[in-house]
Amino acid sequence: MRVLSTFPPHRVLRYRYRIGERGWEELLATLKSHDHRGAIVGDDGRGKTALLEDLLGRISGNGFRFRGVALSPGERRLDDDQHEILFASLQPSDFLWVDGADALSRLSWLRVRRESRPAAGLVVTASREGLLPTLYRWSAEAYVLSEIVRDATGEGT
Repeated sequence: MRVLSTFPPHRVLRYRYRIGERGWEELLATLKSHDHRGAIVGDDGRGKTALLEDLLGRISGNGFRFRGVALSPGERRLDDDQHEILFASLQPSDFLWVDGADALSRLSWLRVRRESRPAAGLVVTASREGLLPTLYRWSAEAYVLSEIVRDATGEGT
């Protein structure tokens, strides 16, 4: 039996998240169908931020200018700097992202939604559904974990 600490880093790092059967084409089509607004939803530590980063990378060639903030669990509102980053001189080509949006109070979230309307898009990560249409929902299915371990160890191939 192999121990996780002996995995070569390149084998472990390729599992930032698992998109599964839906694939990138469906995720991008869903984003487009919701006017480039949506949420990546799942429990902490499931790879939401990594998926957000890769999603932004995949749509970067569409003329968007990305602006975003990452919130900590205790941040109930945007501070002045975060507000400036997101909304100062907002243009129709700006694509906004908020990592950890469900940390915001209801009032702060409604303000973000309202002020983001002129932007080309808004994608958030959250641990619960309901902020925006769900683009992707993480599930902790055992077969995915076993598939990752089998692939990373080279066993079963």
